[in-house]
Amino acid sequence: EAMNFGVPSIVPQEGGSEWVGGESALNFENGDAGSLARALETILNDPKRRRDMGEAAKKRSSDFSEEVVGRKLAVLLSSL
Repeated sequence: EAMNFGVPSIVPQEGGSEWVGGESALNFENGDAGSLARALETILNDPKRRRDMGEAAKKRSSDFSEEVVGRKLAVLLSSL
């Protein structure tokens, strides 16, 4: 949802969020509050990066639209 609205995200390094976010997200090390704080500071203190990440988020969100995912799912299901 954040990507759809052009909002940069901060996600943990482990799991699918890092892949989904791509260039629109900053990662932090799980369980490391300092790592999370640095990511927050980066987004808050760098307006250009925040803007660039927001634009990347909008572009990336289109990869997960109903049309795109629906088509891929239909092809997959018809191949079964």
